[in-house]
Amino acid sequence: MASYYALQNTPTIPVSLADAKSFLKIDFTKDDAVITDMIAAAVEWGEAYTGRDFSNKQWLGFFDAPCVDYFEPKPYLPLQRSPLAALTSIDTASAGVYSAFTSFINKPRDGFDHVLLTTNVPIDTTVAYTFRVTFESGYATLPNNIKQAILEHVSFLYENRGDAPSEPPIQVKNLYGKQKLVIGYA
Repeated sequence: MASYYALQNTPTIPVSLADAKSFLKIDFTKDDAVITDMIAAAVEWGEAYTGRDFSNKQWLGFFDAPCVDYFEPKPYLPLQRSPLAALTSIDTASAGVYSAFTSFINKPRDGFDHVLLTTNVPIDTTVAYTFRVTFESGYATLPNNIKQAILEHVSFLYENRGDAPSEPPIQVKNLYGKQKLVIGYA
């Protein structure tokens, strides 16, 4: 199964410049642009490390075919963005035209949600991706340990600007790690 995801909005930064400056104990404005970039870098690194979206993101997911395996009773589409906030629509292609598909069940999981297809759908070979899924991911309220990890990550970047290593210190990774997805079957 091949898939890809296209981001449809510009997500908000989950930690404000004011929060970061307060954490850094800074009251001047000359480094605001640098700190804002560091917040964005910390969020990007944290999202990649945890496998989670920290703020609301709207996605279009495209799938060429559903997954079929021993662990699910029906064919499914794995929504590999977490946490899932809303599943808006699923469309299927027929003769190159997408139309609404309503025979599905969302199956929440500890990691990525699975959309179980309750009826068979013929695969349309005239398009690269038979399924198009519109959904939202991200936290409604950012968990405290993620916010703390972002602030400490920004502090580390700020204090070591110009010579910072590519990874944050272990205490920051440990805070992010509390929300890290571990994908597999138990």
